[in-house]
Amino acid sequence: MNEGMTIKEIGEGLDVDELFRRRVQGLTDSALLDEGYTPPVDAVLLWCRAAKNPSLRHALRQAKAALSRSGFVWLLTPTPGSPRRVHPVQIDTASLRTGFHVEAGPGIEIHRWIGTRLTRPPSSDIALVRCGALPN
Repeated sequence: MNEGMTIKEIGEGLDVDELFRRRVQGLTDSALLDEGYTPPVDAVLLWCRAAKNPSLRHALRQAKAALSRSGFVWLLTPTPGSPRRVHPVQIDTASLRTGFHVEAGPGIEIHRWIGTRLTRPPSSDIALVRCGALPN
């Protein structure tokens, strides 16, 4: 995240990591935008808990609708061992079904949360999938 980026926050609650939120605001030099903000944003912080948000796909659709074409999502879920953990298989399945790609490589771990970066696939891949062909 860089200075000047617009970041929308979805699913914020009393259990989120305030230090992480402040760091994001420091990096972007702007406040996090709430769920009522409607213009497209550069990124979404999506706090998702298994018990509080039973439909990860619904939350991802909401995040996708908020994004600019080049935008991305940081999906923040409770760490393993938490009763509200969202299992990685659920993340993979919901991401695929909502048109996101789970980025390979290290995510982020903050206190009691794990961050997974989700992006949209390149538009050329989307066109191939719509035609029924598999990308090379």
